[in-house]
Amino acid sequence: MKVLRITYWFICGAFLANVLAYYNYGISLPGYASDIVLFWMWLCLTVVVIVLNFKRSWAKVYSAFLVAFVILTMLPMMIPFIHIVSFAFGGNRHYHNKFDSKYRIEEINGFGLVRRRLHLVEKRGVYEKIIGDIESNLDEYSEPSTELIKKTSSNKFSVKFTYKDTVILNDF
Repeated sequence: MKVLRITYWFICGAFLANVLAYYNYGISLPGYASDIVLFWMWLCLTVVVIVLNFKRSWAKVYSAFLVAFVILTMLPMMIPFIHIVSFAFGGNRHYHNKFDSKYRIEEINGFGLVRRRLHLVEKRGVYEKIIGDIESNLDEYSEPSTELIKKTSSNKFSVKFTYKDTVILNDF
């Protein structure tokens, strides 16, 4: 039981650190699926830890806090709740292209009040960093061919999208 709690609190810490690093610095674990796997590990272990320790007062308080958090995210038109659920099932990523082993681009659907965005992601060893972020102007129902162009003088990037006989050049 003690090993399970230690493992759970380690997963909680890793999950919280990943969320804070993403929102504050734009970095996360490498690969898109690793964030989702960490989320599902945290969610499953949360249920197991609460069920096994429900007779203890801290488990009751913790479960009440989590239920209150879910209810509070549903109040503002369910936008935060829908965003969390879409992330958990990978529904917020529409388009993904890996240029080489170091760079990839992905289109993220913000849901609700946020427009769709393009992220240019650079793999940096054990983590990834978003090095470019712009609003997306892609057609919602098409997957364009893409080409990454690196401007060496200023270390800036351009991404060329070609679809439906239209060429769009976005600078990052």
